[in-house]
Parts: sequence; C-alpha cells; structure tokens
Amino acid sequence: KPDSMYACVQDIDGGPIGGIYRCSAISQGTASVWSPLSAPARADNRPNSVYVLNDGSLMASYYPYDSTGLYEFAYQSGVFYSTDGGNTWSDRTDPLMKRKTYTLIPDPNDNSQQTWYACVGNIISTNNSGLYKTTNRGISWTNIMPGTSVTSCTFHPTAPNEMYICSELNGL
Repeated sequence: KPDSMYACVQDIDGGPIGGIYRCSAISQGTASVWSPLSAPARADNRPNSVYVLNDGSLMASYYPYDSTGLYEFAYQSGVFYSTDGGNTWSDRTDPLMKRKTYTLIPDPNDNSQQTWYACVGNIISTNNSGLYKTTNRGISWTNIMPGTSVTSCTFHPTAPNEMYICSELNGL
C-alpha cells in the first residue's frame, strides 16, 4: 500500500501518548490523518520499530521501561506480530527477551520474511542479553550471541552475509 505509512511514538513514561500510528493517505500531505493502532497486551506504549511484511502483516518491537531508574526493567518490552493491520497482536517474545528488547530487524536475504533478529540488552540481575534469531516469525528463538548486550544490527547493503552489530558496552 504505497499511500500508507507507520510511525512509532514513544511515551517517555510508557503512558497513553505512545504507540504505533498509521496514515493511510500520505499523498494528502498535511491533510493526512494519523490513527493509533491498538497496543499489544503487556507493552508499555514505547514502540521502537515496526515493519510491514510483504503479506501485509506487521512485526514490531517495544522498548523497555525502567520506572525506578535503577535498571529494574518491567516485563513490557518484546516482539509482537499482527496479521490484521494492528487491530490485534500476538506476543512473539521469548521469555528471556521480555525485559530489555531494543530493536527487531527482518533479514533482507529471506524472501519469505520468516527470519528476524531481535536485539536484547543486559539486565544486571540476569544474563539474557544477546542477538536472538527466529526463522519462523517469532514462534521460537535462538540466542546466537549470548552475553553481549545488543542494541541494534543491520546488514551490509552489498554483502548479504555480513551483519554489523552495535553493542551497549563493547562498540560496533
């Protein structure tokens, strides 16, 4: 749908302002109307990434929220999947990813769009950080870089098997 666009709005406190918004008439410019999608259960209105897949389904990541300032993140971040335009969401988050998932990236080399990468940060009391990979749209996950607090990843534009990973503590 070339006239549609999605935007992630993060509410700094996880309140009602944040969410994923959709505009179905971008060509109208300033007259276009943005509408919020429903929020996934358990999420805190802090979406970090949203992708529209070729079949029209949506994949999104929600950013962690630390209400105490003491790195005690609630179980509100993760990966969510919608097959109905964002009216309802399935929680596709591995239990180890629920406290500090940053970014979700589809593998551009997988034409079926089944392969995704989730970047998960470190929590002081756990060692769940890493780069998680799924080959079935989040039904199951494997941590392929355990122990590294990963904030984002991207693929080299001309070398399809080359990925760059940004870590929270160890650089690129």
